[in-house]
Amino acid sequence: MTVSVTITPDGAEEPHTDRTLQIAPGDTVSPVNRSKLPTNDGYTVDVTVEDGPAETYEWADPTVELAPLWVLVDGSENIKFLLQSG
Repeated sequence: MTVSVTITPDGAEEPHTDRTLQIAPGDTVSPVNRSKLPTNDGYTVDVTVEDGPAETYEWADPTVELAPLWVLVDGSENIKFLLQSG
């Protein structure tokens, strides 16, 4: 399935990350592609499944070491945001 992920810093007009991913149902993915985000007050993470649902997550603590963020899209195309994988 095709999933679009946009991560925008609070107060910014342009996203830090804007990606389109091909994932299998049940896969967990790191939306920042293993790169660290700049320290910030927070981010808005928008995830959209092509021809499916969309969800938004307000990511208050983007420090990768303290709160890594993972996105899970299950077989029913439900979108879940996880602060740890597994």
